[in-house]
Amino acid sequence: MPSRTRTYVKRPVPVRARQLEQYTTIKTLEGTASGEKGDYLVTGVRGETYIVKREIFEETYDRIADGG
Repeated sequence: MPSRTRTYVKRPVPVRARQLEQYTTIKTLEGTASGEKGDYLVTGVRGETYIVKREIFEETYDRIADGG
């Protein structure tokens, strides 16, 4: 018998990111990824890197105080 469906909120997870200044290609866990000038290179909590399109990054992430 399936368990009851509940509502969840995704935890806020801080990541490091920098805006790309030029076209960039990187190797990720999923393969090769590329980003255009203005996109963001993100480093996750486990050291994984990925590229997020500027529009999506700015809709999804909020800047917090730099911790180092």
